[in-house]
Amino acid sequence: YVASGSTSKNTLVVFSRDVTTGEVTFVEYEQDGFGGVTRMRQPFATVVSPDGKHVYVVSTGEDAVNVFSRDSASGELTFV
Repeated sequence: YVASGSTSKNTLVVFSRDVTTGEVTFVEYEQDGFGGVTRMRQPFATVVSPDGKHVYVVSTGEDAVNVFSRDSASGELTFV
């Protein structure tokens, strides 16, 4: 998970990693203002919950923490 914030695009990018080869593959992205995602301006940091079921994104431009549920098989996210 990579958080990237700018004046126009505030995005959380999702990658998967092959545990054998280490190869990284693009999975999806979540962007502020799309697909129900709100208050994710200037995302700064991401954390995966200890059980792997959620991803938390700190957004400094909104003084908010965004919560996504996480599909453990694919890594895909759904905004909560």
